[in-house]
Amino acid sequence: MLSAPRQLSVVIPAYNCGRFIAEAIESVLAQGHREAELLVVDDGSTDDTAEVLARYGSAVTLLRQANAGAAAARNTAMRAARGRYVAFLDADDVWLPGKIDAQVAHLERHPEVSLCCTRWDLLHPDSSGAYVVHSPQSDRSGSNIASFSALTYADLLLDCHVWTSTVVVRRELIHSLGGFDPALRRGQDYDYWLRASRTTAIHRLDASLALYRMGSGHGNKFAAKNWELAVIRKALEQWGVTGPEGRSLSPRQIRRRLWALNVNFGYGQLHLGRAQAAEEAFLAALRQRPCHPRTLAYFLASAFSKWRSRTPVPGVSS
Repeated sequence: MLSAPRQLSVVIPAYNCGRFIAEAIESVLAQGHREAELLVVDDGSTDDTAEVLARYGSAVTLLRQANAGAAAARNTAMRAARGRYVAFLDADDVWLPGKIDAQVAHLERHPEVSLCCTRWDLLHPDSSGAYVVHSPQSDRSGSNIASFSALTYADLLLDCHVWTSTVVVRRELIHSLGGFDPALRRGQDYDYWLRASRTTAIHRLDASLALYRMGSGHGNKFAAKNWELAVIRKALEQWGVTGPEGRSLSPRQIRRRLWALNVNFGYGQLHLGRAQAAEEAFLAALRQRPCHPRTLAYFLASAFSKWRSRTPVPGVSS
């Protein structure tokens, strides 16, 4: 016998998030949608994530898999989702009151839109390392959030204005796009929003309705590969610089975007002592802006750092 469809499915991938996942779940339950299904995918956690989830009993549908990354975990939950709308939340982030009401109301008013997101705030730890969530005092119901921004493919090429834990999509969009790309260990969400922008209008509500937890593991690490650059290059190769609505980016805008992606990646690699990767990133940035003095300075600093690390110290045997 098939289960009845729901209005809302909430998708949470979880990997070693036992310290934070209860707050994420509580923020979902506080939305007040009794008919919503909450799908949590334990992506091979080795901490107490499963024990924390067990406390919620039937309020949470727990799916387990061997560790395969956030993209694969979201895909597992999306295949099981029965809701008309699907909302995403990372296990160490938090929704604020009224978020789902606001977004569902907006999507009901705009049937031409299949993806709605919101603004967000950063949640920093205090001096003791604890995170304190202060609930807003204002009423954030859907009727009180009239203003929004329309985001196009060109907007997303210039910056990822969409953050995963704020997104609600129509189920039909998932059927059209398929899942997140598991080959992208990072940036698979950015890739998904770019793909979505080719088929639907994207609206971002002008209200902060979620909290992004800083320093908990997903906001403070530099990957060894420039995944964001890989996502942008993939999009440019597939679709170019023009969106379905006809808006295009100029060659100068694209050059500056590629320059910034390489420079930011280079900073991170240099900070971690990866001189070779930093040098390559700053060299790629110089190809986009050959006369940029700071980029040249960092390129030379990276090259010197690499040379120094390879130069044997007199009197010290290798």
